[in-house]
Amino acid sequence: MKSLLAIASLAAAVQASSLDASTCTCGFYDEAQDNLWTDSLIVYFNETGIIPPDLFVPQDYRNRWEQGWNSQFIQGASIDNSWIGDTTTSNWTVVESNNSLSNVTYHPGPQALKLFVSPYDDKHVVVGGAISSQRQDIQYGSFRSYMKGAQNFTGGQSGTALSMTLEYNMTQQISLNIYNTNSNETAWISTLMNHEFPNRYLGVNYTNITDPHFGANCSDPNDQRYGLECTNNVAPTLSGANPMKNPWGDYNNMRIDWTPEVINYWLGNKLSRTVPGAADDGTDRPSVPVPLTLKHWSDGNEYAMGKFPPKNSSTVADVVYIRAFFNTTSMNATQQQAFNARCNKTAACSTENLELRGSTPYPPESKNAWVQADTGYTMRWPAIAVMALCLLLSLSTLSNVILRRIILPSKPKTKESPTESVIGNNNSSEDMSFTSGGTTPLAAHRSPIASGYVTPARTLRNSSAPTSTTFLPGSAAASIREHEGVPPVPRLPNGSIEGSPYASHAGSKLSLFKGADVTGEEIATTPLDLSLPATPFSPSFSQTRNLSFIGRPPTMVTYAPAVIGDTGNEEVVRNGVIAENVKGKTVPVSSSAAPTGEATSGGAKPAPRQKIDYLAGLLAVCSTLVSLTHYMLTFLPAVINVTYAHYDSENWARKTVGWFFFNEIWVVLFFTTSSRFLTTKYLRTGDLGVIAEKTTSRTFRLMIPIIGVIFLEYFLMDVGALDWLQYLPSVSWSVWPYTVVYQNFGAFISETLELIYVIPNAQPAITFNYCTGVLWTIPVQLDGSWTAMLGAIVFYEIKTPYKRFSYYFVVILTHWYARSWGGLFIAGLCMADLDVTYKYRKALYANKFVYYPLLNLVILIALASLGNDLVSNWTGFNLQIVEDGWHIDKLTGLSISQASGAKFPPYYVPKLNSLTFAIAAQLLVEWSTVLQKIISIKVILWLFPHIFTIYLFHGFIFWSVGSAVCVGMSAAGAPYWANMIITFISCYAVLYLSLPIITPVVEALGKSATNTIWSSASEQPAPKRATTYPFPKDLFTSRNVDNPTEGSDTMSSASSFSENMCKGGGMKSMSTTDSSASSFIDRPPTADETTKWPLATEKPVHF
Repeated sequence: MKSLLAIASLAAAVQASSLDASTCTCGFYDEAQDNLWTDSLIVYFNETGIIPPDLFVPQDYRNRWEQGWNSQFIQGASIDNSWIGDTTTSNWTVVESNNSLSNVTYHPGPQALKLFVSPYDDKHVVVGGAISSQRQDIQYGSFRSYMKGAQNFTGGQSGTALSMTLEYNMTQQISLNIYNTNSNETAWISTLMNHEFPNRYLGVNYTNITDPHFGANCSDPNDQRYGLECTNNVAPTLSGANPMKNPWGDYNNMRIDWTPEVINYWLGNKLSRTVPGAADDGTDRPSVPVPLTLKHWSDGNEYAMGKFPPKNSSTVADVVYIRAFFNTTSMNATQQQAFNARCNKTAACSTENLELRGSTPYPPESKNAWVQADTGYTMRWPAIAVMALCLLLSLSTLSNVILRRIILPSKPKTKESPTESVIGNNNSSEDMSFTSGGTTPLAAHRSPIASGYVTPARTLRNSSAPTSTTFLPGSAAASIREHEGVPPVPRLPNGSIEGSPYASHAGSKLSLFKGADVTGEEIATTPLDLSLPATPFSPSFSQTRNLSFIGRPPTMVTYAPAVIGDTGNEEVVRNGVIAENVKGKTVPVSSSAAPTGEATSGGAKPAPRQKIDYLAGLLAVCSTLVSLTHYMLTFLPAVINVTYAHYDSENWARKTVGWFFFNEIWVVLFFTTSSRFLTTKYLRTGDLGVIAEKTTSRTFRLMIPIIGVIFLEYFLMDVGALDWLQYLPSVSWSVWPYTVVYQNFGAFISETLELIYVIPNAQPAITFNYCTGVLWTIPVQLDGSWTAMLGAIVFYEIKTPYKRFSYYFVVILTHWYARSWGGLFIAGLCMADLDVTYKYRKALYANKFVYYPLLNLVILIALASLGNDLVSNWTGFNLQIVEDGWHIDKLTGLSISQASGAKFPPYYVPKLNSLTFAIAAQLLVEWSTVLQKIISIKVILWLFPHIFTIYLFHGFIFWSVGSAVCVGMSAAGAPYWANMIITFISCYAVLYLSLPIITPVVEALGKSATNTIWSSASEQPAPKRATTYPFPKDLFTSRNVDNPTEGSDTMSSASSFSENMCKGGGMKSMSTTDSSASSFIDRPPTADETTKWPLATEKPVHF
């Protein structure tokens, strides 16, 4: 109260001897900072009955959106909330007001500028009070204010901010803010620039503000508030200024000094923060003319001012005076020269003279907002024309592909009995057939003829090398046409021909001619004689003959995406059947035996295979539900969490259907299914080569496409694709979306590599730089892969069933208690083991009295696991919090409930209901034929090849396209229900239209590269050949122009070859015009020819 009386008495004394600032024609000199300012703006609100209309204007506005990851409310201002009053006593007097306020909460104070914040409305608009200077030409200056923030209240009130701001736009802004936060512990004063995130190190807490060291840590290089040297760890002191007092009950001096060299923030007489640097040094420090604004506001940012604004009654903050000394852009060069000629520091008025009142005169143009001068930029039409042409060509090519392969796909042409001559007029053909579980007669192939001799098809280096892939809608089918008139040949994921001896390591046989069986291993090392000897001049020389044109009628082959499948080398989904090639036979993964369905010689349709499309459908459904969950968290958070709702229907949806459809638990089925894909073949064969291949390929299969996708997102984020995301919380009322661009490319590389090596349950740092953060599952997938494969080796050796499954139970239980995701992978391994090794389903289906009770049991377990959120929404009881207390606190060794208290665990920590749901849901899908039919419909199966793309890319679509559409629709005044319909359609339309473009790239990156890596790691590389092969190494070095007789053998051979080739007959001409060449083709090479062509007798090479 003494300070209030002192202010009143001081005001009365000064008012009698005030000095008009307009008389200071030589400006105002700040001796302490050695700055000379040309203009001033000084108002003491405790001395005037009105807000001076020639100096300040009360604001009246409503923002369309707010920028900030946590700003759930929209700012507004009303002239009714800015007026001058006296609150010294409870019977306070309104000196000047445009309208009276009802239900106002106040605190005692002298006459001052009163800025109110009204309770927020149902549209989340918070109307506050604000005044802004008439002048908008302020560029650099010293701005001082004597103010007090809003009081803290009880009864549900929350925080507001009283700010002194210099702002042109989002990147040209300086502000000093007093946050009351409705808490003594968290109330603070921030010093921000360019809408920085309100980190606590950029301000001072109320509890420390009266301490001489208040938060100053000058020796800490990480403390970004200080750029000046400090003495004894104490911030620099401003001479002549009063120290800070209790901000709850007293007024305090707040000051900003803004110069081209530095920005200083002063609290009382202490320097709180400094931002050094020249104005033209490339930094984004403010440098353009701005108005000066005082405002009392709230946007609900819980990290700065509290979770929500006042909701029951208005709150008020006070400003006693504002003293601003500054330079202006309204002074032209001539006026500036005249000022410098007649004025100096001694002729200027002192900025510390408290008798100064009023403002210096200013021209009318000072009220105009600054506009960036035209830089004379002209359109670069040549570059635009080139870019447009390239874009047109790209769109034309893409449209052609979509039209021919998706909209109007052509049917492959087939011939019933195609035959073709092998050489010359020889029309004979051989009957070839495969032996792969059943005999399938194969039609003869068409061999392309060029230059009179046979040109065999291009051969691959080895049988498992990757083949070219054609992606069709709804599949990632492999189709290759290496010969004219031959339909696409289905290949297994390792690149081998389906049904061919290449499909397995050994055991399958190929009948090249009647009565002659050759094993697959022999084929890999023995050239095949098709009536054409290998010569140094033929493309087939020293190479294995390619048999890729031999095969059954085409069959669609679909590969499981990497995030849930294996490495893509054995198991496939063929016509809805996940199958693999074992010992020359195509065997479905299903435990029940079923005909393999080999094609008959008459071209009849294959026998029906046992369908397990439901596994593909299950993963497609899970991927869709995960994306829908993230959509709700982004745009309709009240459907999942207890938070602000636009409509009551959102709360009802959370309590009725949200627990089932929008539950994070669906992601766990990716883990159990992944384990099944990884271990099925090993459990069936016991071949450690399978484990070796998957161990080598697994990381590359996952990480190569992921690196491509995150690099694409990195680029798109850097060019501003997510600019609208920071405005979304003020429209959707969701604070869940958050992502920032990487600091630099090195950070991008570091965080990408971290995905490979981080140990769950650690949260990868990249989740903060990636849309929706789904990449937290990648370390879980990799870690779980090693757990599953190592577990498969161990469990395979335990032959006694009861010991085997008892160990399964112990391992799963210990993983759960250790809070490890490995329990889900072991559970998937256990179910695969039951199916593959023990074929339990056949016995289960045969006994209805066992089958139906067990089916009902797993249904109840699955629903109960999902229903944890349902129970929590209706009763408030949460089993996951109780479960959290059961686990061990690592620091103390006690249970968490005893040590630190149980709390809701993070999403990246496994929970008991996740484990029970994964097991029950997987068994339910495998047991229920009704459910299998539902999730095997074509619409769902169409999504299956794209689930990895959907999983990786849906977040970016939601946060870029979705945020722009949602914010734009809100700004246009659309009701939120209509906004959501349009946003939902836009997001999923863009997502699904991008699938045919992105999926082939993702699959090609992962599958092709992985196959190449495994091939190069597991197979002996081809021998190195000389550059001149098949010619001798001395082909050119032995040439002697002066003595042509030297090297005559080489020269004559080369000349003979060149001469005959130049006659236009190629090999055919050689056979008819050169007898030696003809004899060379028709007979084995002689010893002399072997000397001339030493490579002709080397062991054939397999490409």
